[in-house]
Amino acid sequence: MSASTKSRPKVATDSDKALPDAPIMLTPLRKHAPSPFFPGRQLAFTTQPPAPPTHGRLRWVLLLPALLVGLLVFVLATILLLYFFVLRRVPGAAVAPVILVAEPTHGLLGLTISTLATHTASIGAPVLVSVAGYCVAGTWLKEQAFPRQTRVALPTPLQYAHMVQVLVTARPISVYRASLYLRSRRTRVPRAFRVALALTGLVLGLSYTLILADVWLHAASSVVDGRGRYPLAPALAYLALLYAYALTAGGIYLWAARLRAPLVRGRSAAQLAHRRLADPLALIGALYPAAHPDDAEDPSEENENTARLELGTDDADAFGVYQRPAPWIMAE
Repeated sequence: MSASTKSRPKVATDSDKALPDAPIMLTPLRKHAPSPFFPGRQLAFTTQPPAPPTHGRLRWVLLLPALLVGLLVFVLATILLLYFFVLRRVPGAAVAPVILVAEPTHGLLGLTISTLATHTASIGAPVLVSVAGYCVAGTWLKEQAFPRQTRVALPTPLQYAHMVQVLVTARPISVYRASLYLRSRRTRVPRAFRVALALTGLVLGLSYTLILADVWLHAASSVVDGRGRYPLAPALAYLALLYAYALTAGGIYLWAARLRAPLVRGRSAAQLAHRRLADPLALIGALYPAAHPDDAEDPSEENENTARLELGTDDADAFGVYQRPAPWIMAE
């Protein structure tokens, strides 16, 4: 036997033996290897859809009336300012020693503009109070988001009733009753209660003060001196109130526009809370639900099985709620 035959290794016949690893130069590229043409973050794919946002802002359509009221009052105030302090002359009063008494109405253009601005502010006051309800709802949601240990006082049923009355009616008597309750300090008052009272009182106060200032301007302008100028004091007071009203409307709009609240079924929680504060239909539907729990979300939907209210004669039961059973229930 030759030496070459002795040095040759024996080949193993075991079929279970694993094959040797491939050379390094033949190892395939892995899928997670970075591409030389695209960043690695662009190659990352996922089958899960993006998570929907948990917080959102109010739709601009809900806040548009407050913005329109503020802009309209601001434009009218600017026009009146230019008319008073640029033109400043009443037609027919150019003769120095002459004093005009009860000047014709068609010549008092400034007073006509002031009347239009006053009516705009009066009509827009309930609109601003309604939009202020979103600010109150956002404050309420923000307060109750804290843990119970560090949470401030939440509204009691009576405080909630005062807030609903103030925001729904938007009348001075409602603000007065809420102020008396706040002055009594029977229990801790939440910040949402103070916000509702402050914003509603501010809007109504400016609206009614504008009416008084407009009356003062009309009374003082009925007799004009020979130089043909409007009286300075009532004109300045009226313009200051107009600009304050416009700034208040703008502040309420910005506050509500910057409000971020959790989303509930695609709608902002502030919008749902606003319905509980400024919509009597939603409040009554929640207190007296109809046949199904879902019917309380829309009280306008009624059928034969809708619950009915019965006015009680006893002090203990002011209202009685009864419900007509469905035909299939009676058949059973």
